[in-house]
Amino acid sequence: SALVSTLFFYLLRIYLRFGLCRLHHYRTTLDALVDDAVRKMHDLDVGALVVMDFNKLDVDKSKKIHLEELYYAPKSNAIAGIVSERDYLRAVAMNKVTDLTTVREIMTPAVDAATGMKRLISVEPYCSVLAAMQAMTTGHFRHIPVINSELQTLEGLVSLGDVVKAVISEQDEEIDVLEDYITNGGK
Repeated sequence: SALVSTLFFYLLRIYLRFGLCRLHHYRTTLDALVDDAVRKMHDLDVGALVVMDFNKLDVDKSKKIHLEELYYAPKSNAIAGIVSERDYLRAVAMNKVTDLTTVREIMTPAVDAATGMKRLISVEPYCSVLAAMQAMTTGHFRHIPVINSELQTLEGLVSLGDVVKAVISEQDEEIDVLEDYITNGGK
């Protein structure tokens, strides 16, 4: 039905509203130790953290990050990349992790240092859940930042699990509509 499709289209936005409230927890800095970042991912039960350049993020130079500064991180070019469980496993497999290894050394950077080309893939806040799923599948990653390119704002971080929950929710809604249709004789 058109209503179900419209609801499905905006489900990602609903998930993001909840995600933004927690986003200040789901970040780390370039110079954080990998051990601390992995521990933080474990404690928060997440598979990735947005990596921020603290100097660019701290716009008011207060040495404390405010939610507004975090929200406008894309505008201040403070998003340095993303660090995920895969980045960590890859670094461990290549014997690149020591007690002093920083996130900067293992993360997926937002921009390729050699070419200057953008590497961090993101989605818009009003994209459909299916579009987010397609971007994640095409890029072979399980986490994607949501950035409003017009306002230059960081809206959230969506995981593959969030996308799957949205798909299941949409399917449950469709099943309810179809069951109601069958029960009421097609009326």
